[in-house]
Amino acid sequence: MKTFKILTLLVTILISTTAAAKWELLQTVDAFNDTTVTMATVRSNDGKGFIVARCSETKKLDVMVSTGKYLGSDSIKVKIRFDKLSPSESYWGISTKGTTVFSPYDETDLIIKLITKHNDLALQTTDFRGTEDVVMFSLKNSSESVNEVLKACN
Repeated sequence: MKTFKILTLLVTILISTTAAAKWELLQTVDAFNDTTVTMATVRSNDGKGFIVARCSETKKLDVMVSTGKYLGSDSIKVKIRFDKLSPSESYWGISTKGTTVFSPYDETDLIIKLITKHNDLALQTTDFRGTEDVVMFSLKNSSESVNEVLKACN
């Protein structure tokens, strides 16, 4: 019985550590003007979407999220919830392909700070048909990569 409990514990630890998403830090340099773009990114828990914190070549901070689905061509309603806090709702801009949303500029700094202070993010989008979709992200171990993005923008 003791062996079974230890085995169960090891399997649980193995599953939880392999399920934790890994944040990556990426930097690209424009070949024509030598400006650098710095990004911290992680895939969604289901592997279909991603979240990116980016310092653009103009030193502008962005948060963008893809759910892996077509959302529409106009700004859409997005709800975000960090850990077990109350959700907040606002309208986010949408990419030209209609698959990625951009946080409102007046909320970007706060969202990035919350990413580094919490473990989980639930993001709900409402697409052009009114269909709601929720995508989950692990924010664990995001601080190192996201702080590099913040440094690049200062």
